[in-house]
Amino acid sequence: MFIPKKILLQGRDSIKRLLGILGIVEGFAKCTEQVNMYSALQMLYIGVFLLIYTRFMEAHDSYRLLEHIRPINYKLNLNIDPNDEHFYGQLEIILKIDHGVHGYVLLNAHKDCIEIQHITKNNEKCSFTDINSETQIFRIQCPTLFRSGDSLFIMYEGKYSTTEMNGLYKTWYDNGTLLVTTLFQPEFARKAFPCFDEPSLKATFDIMIQSPSKYRVMANTKLESSQSSTVPYSGTVRNITTHKFQRTPVMSSYLVAFVVSEFEAAVTENSSFNVFARPSASHNMEVAVKYGQQLYDALSQWIGIDYEDLGNPQRYLVAVPELSAGAMENWGLITFTELDLLDDGKRTRRDTYQNIIHVMAHEIAHQWFGNYVTLDWWSNLWINEGFATYFSYIITDMVANGTNNMEVEKQLVAGEMQMLLEQDTTLSSSAISEPANALNTPLEAINKFDEFTYIKGCSIIRMMKFILGEDLFKAGIHNYMDENKYGNVDPEILLRSLQTTARNEVTHFQQKMHNWIYHSGYPLVTVKQTNTSAVTVSQDNVTMGDPQIGPLGKQPPSTCYQVLVSVYSFRIILEILPY
Repeated sequence: MFIPKKILLQGRDSIKRLLGILGIVEGFAKCTEQVNMYSALQMLYIGVFLLIYTRFMEAHDSYRLLEHIRPINYKLNLNIDPNDEHFYGQLEIILKIDHGVHGYVLLNAHKDCIEIQHITKNNEKCSFTDINSETQIFRIQCPTLFRSGDSLFIMYEGKYSTTEMNGLYKTWYDNGTLLVTTLFQPEFARKAFPCFDEPSLKATFDIMIQSPSKYRVMANTKLESSQSSTVPYSGTVRNITTHKFQRTPVMSSYLVAFVVSEFEAAVTENSSFNVFARPSASHNMEVAVKYGQQLYDALSQWIGIDYEDLGNPQRYLVAVPELSAGAMENWGLITFTELDLLDDGKRTRRDTYQNIIHVMAHEIAHQWFGNYVTLDWWSNLWINEGFATYFSYIITDMVANGTNNMEVEKQLVAGEMQMLLEQDTTLSSSAISEPANALNTPLEAINKFDEFTYIKGCSIIRMMKFILGEDLFKAGIHNYMDENKYGNVDPEILLRSLQTTARNEVTHFQQKMHNWIYHSGYPLVTVKQTNTSAVTVSQDNVTMGDPQIGPLGKQPPSTCYQVLVSVYSFRIILEILPY
């Protein structure tokens, strides 16, 4: 480290001041008269090193909230008018402190979208820091310590997102008709309200929305009550309706959703299942109406847990003009791009028909795999998306194969899995499960949402089905869902549930799946027939090879995979090699 000569000439007191500025502990900075300049400089070097190391460690962890402070319930009251530039919110959060008391609370909020106006705890005024634009976290401190059961009340003003189709954003259709909708995954709920915006920090939500009476307002759950009134507005009066919705199940913040629009319903208004779209598309919801409820029923039957037993009977499918994702699995209020939900009436092509059913199946599967049972952190995204992708093929075939001969699972093997095999041989390929600290920033979480995560996760789940057999796999998934309802899971919880169900029928299943989950790549299995009654099987790691030799090469195995091999001859199983 270079220390300018000017600092050396300023003597002991300047070094003390410098140590103080650097944040070194007071006792460390207080050099006695017996400490010479050399010793002081040694302390300075050590202090600067410790400061840099501390700052590095703080930066490494600064994107995460405190694990032992979590929400129990949110009461979210929003004033939303699509014609205004801003929205207004009042929020009450009931807290749970795992270890006694604590001096402060950290919450997520997006500095560009949220302006905090006032915070109280149990009616005592609290102080709060500015929202950190990098970490999107702010700190709340109150005159008394935080305890379980304390109530935080926050008043704030929000700004709609108009350039990014996430958070609480405005869009339009049919020559300028406005609507407001949401997309909160993975970490955009903080754009709409201050919150514990991490998937493991679950709570229930009581949502109330005030808006001009001409708008249809929808949220995650059924409407509990509505009340109309008139309020002054720009020298006149306008009609306002307050919509109060039923309490949600315990769920992650990224699953909260609401839509304020002039959409029309495809089914009877009071139906728990419904499809919504702009009025000019009212004749383009036939496929969604015909197959949507069938998909819910098929999944309920396969898993052995009826959708209504999850705790939220509402099943709304909504086509919005613009959405940065193809669809979003908000619990009870699934949103889709129009391309992925609306058909073309009598001119609907077979591939459009298949795509609508396939995307609906994916998002409906998420109501169990992701909403009811949720990943612990975005580094394990495949647990959510792998199951939803797997069932999007299986359930689509169950409800539509008889009439349309889609056979989409065959398309998975012939198409997407071949792409995956090529991509997973590159040096940049990563494991589908990574350490939690490998993903910290919102951008890192967003980047995890790629086709590789979806398809490899699906492929590994499909492999589990073949290893365990259909009956054991189905029983294991049912137990996994039942044991972890409303909770958060990691790969080990999933594997333990399946292993417990399999018992001695498939030994060491949990350990045998580890390399598939925690390592990148896959083995190249070579089978050679040595004589008429024997074969040899070997494996190598596949890598991108020399272009002059071919796209694939092989290396000595650095990772040994457990591979289930079935040997067939003349349609008769000769042997199933031990797994």
